[in-house]
Amino acid sequence: MTHVPKLNEQWVFRLGVIALIICIAAAMLYMAFMMRSHRIATSPKDARDAGVPMPVQVQTAELSVADISVTSDCTSEANPHLKIYTQLKRDLKVIDTPFSEGDIVEEGDLLIKLDGEEIETTLDSLSAQEKTLVEQLEARQWLVDYYRDNRKEGLSLEAQYRQAIIELHRTEVEIKALMHDFAQAEIELGYTEVRAPFPGVLTEVSPVGTIAVSRETIIGLARTDPLKISCYFNEDTLGKFNKGDSVDIAFQALPSREFTAIVTHMDAIADAETRRYTLFAALENPNFELIPGLAAIGRIHKPHEAIWIPAVALVNPGREYGQIFAVKDGKAELKRVAVGSYYNSRVEIIDGISPGEQIVVVGQLYLLDGDPVNVIQDD
Repeated sequence: MTHVPKLNEQWVFRLGVIALIICIAAAMLYMAFMMRSHRIATSPKDARDAGVPMPVQVQTAELSVADISVTSDCTSEANPHLKIYTQLKRDLKVIDTPFSEGDIVEEGDLLIKLDGEEIETTLDSLSAQEKTLVEQLEARQWLVDYYRDNRKEGLSLEAQYRQAIIELHRTEVEIKALMHDFAQAEIELGYTEVRAPFPGVLTEVSPVGTIAVSRETIIGLARTDPLKISCYFNEDTLGKFNKGDSVDIAFQALPSREFTAIVTHMDAIADAETRRYTLFAALENPNFELIPGLAAIGRIHKPHEAIWIPAVALVNPGREYGQIFAVKDGKAELKRVAVGSYYNSRVEIIDGISPGEQIVVVGQLYLLDGDPVNVIQDD
């Protein structure tokens, strides 16, 4: 019988431990290899370290006409909201108000009548004084002529002649002053009747019996046709809209209706804090459906032909310029581009790329100029 040597139990245990360690090490090396391969396939940084082309996604830059749609908060205002105050230097009583607050009036309608009896009395008195002064002027003119003729014949003194001229001149000055007062009183009498300078809605009316104090408001009149619309836009839209453009207006008070206003002008200065500017538009309102002060939303739609790319494609974007990576001959080419407006996650490229060029839209943050790229088309 052949004798088989018996292994020591300690050696068996040692061999099992060594085999286990080898298996674990092999598994770890395999996992490290797989993780490295995955990073190289998905990470531009690791791909560059390994000298492998970067995995990037590209999109073609195309020249297209985009319908710019900008939304803004708006308010409606009277155009203008006129405060009419008495021009008189005296306080007069209101004796007639044919219309009430909220009434619609036409141009030339009598809005308020003040008591002009005092002014009429003044005019009567001035007329009487004028008559007296005219008679006095004629008499003094006769004296001047008389003394002048007698002075030639030596029958009157030079002093009498000069005194007559002085008195004649004084009367002429008094007549001129009286005529000024008379004209002023006639103007004041005209101010006792206040008429509408334009069609609109009365917002304030002094009641009959109240005293209209000089230089205080007696009538409030709002022109509501056209209605003045003020819309507030961000500064990046400046220059995109012009006088005559249409603005779609939706009032919160009339959600089922939509109105169209026409741009009349824009603010010359933007708000220093919000960096927004005001665009003004006129909204026809012939039937007075809309009243001043209503809140609204304004939308402007305007076709604009330009090169548009996803805004995320920009690297180091600035106010006027940015950078993008284009793909040329399998390599990333860093380009400086002039940017315009931003709309709906897209940016307008004014200069720097041409229609049809491929630009990197995913993976560009880890690219360097001249890096080889592995293009993954966007499905």
